[in-house]
Amino acid sequence: MNSQYSRQFWQFLSSCSLLLALPLQAEIRVFEIFLKDHLFTPTTLYLPAGEKVKLVIHNQDPTPEEFESFSLNREKVILGHGKGVVFVGPLQPGEHQFIGEYNPDSARGQIVVLPQAQWLQQMQPATATDGVKETAANTNTNPNTNPNTNPNTNTIKPAGVPDAD
Repeated sequence: MNSQYSRQFWQFLSSCSLLLALPLQAEIRVFEIFLKDHLFTPTTLYLPAGEKVKLVIHNQDPTPEEFESFSLNREKVILGHGKGVVFVGPLQPGEHQFIGEYNPDSARGQIVVLPQAQWLQQMQPATATDGVKETAANTNTNPNTNPNTNPNTNTIKPAGVPDAD
């Protein structure tokens, strides 16, 4: 009877050690892109290298648009006044162009993937000379009042707060 408890104890202990050995899944960062008047905002989105990220594309136009990036091998049709989700990464540092396939002359943007340290430095709070107030958590979905959007450069500095989805 003592050996039965001993065997159960060792089975329990080995099960616990297997669970501890499994990698913990980090929460995925969420970045938002807005489409209005056939223009993407931001036109340049900075992402961290080596991470899988979630892009939420909000189409604020009444007509559908297709988010397309050949270098990311992604395309997603987003209905008018709808939103779409695209997962990308983990990516190496570099640049990736994206377009709205139905309006390619106006709906254009790029994703710039930076090494982690450089991305973190890029995401540091803006100085008073930038005229942009940075926040720790960006829950605002209106690009016209987004505190992380710099109107002078039309780029976004995301807070990187994971989405609850």
